[in-house]
Amino acid sequence: MSIVKYHNQKTGQVLVYESTPHYDPKTQQNRPQRKYLGYEDPVTHEFHPSSGKRGRPSSKAKTEQEADPNLPDFEALYKSAASETVSIKQQLTALQSDMKHLQEENKKLAQLVKEYEQSFRAIHKLSGSHITD
Repeated sequence: MSIVKYHNQKTGQVLVYESTPHYDPKTQQNRPQRKYLGYEDPVTHEFHPSSGKRGRPSSKAKTEQEADPNLPDFEALYKSAASETVSIKQQLTALQSDMKHLQEENKKLAQLVKEYEQSFRAIHKLSGSHITD
């Protein structure tokens, strides 16, 4: 009796089996018989045993497992994250409208500065012409 680990390339899981040799009289060879024990997490290398029952677990068994008090309430977390994203989007649109308003005001002020510069140049030319006369 030995432990055999099978790495599934598609899912990335490591399945763990108990292998027992069995002699086949027809072929006169040993053939292994495997019994599924569970799976090993490839990241943490933590073993998760199977329930020992054959087939897929029923939906009733799944709901009992999901009622684990140590697990966080994912639905509440999702709702809070969704409401936070909505408020952030609202803030973003408000900031974008403020930015457009400030850009328009900046253009107006730049135009006003150009007008003042032209006025100062004209005054300087006029005042310079009076001084030289």
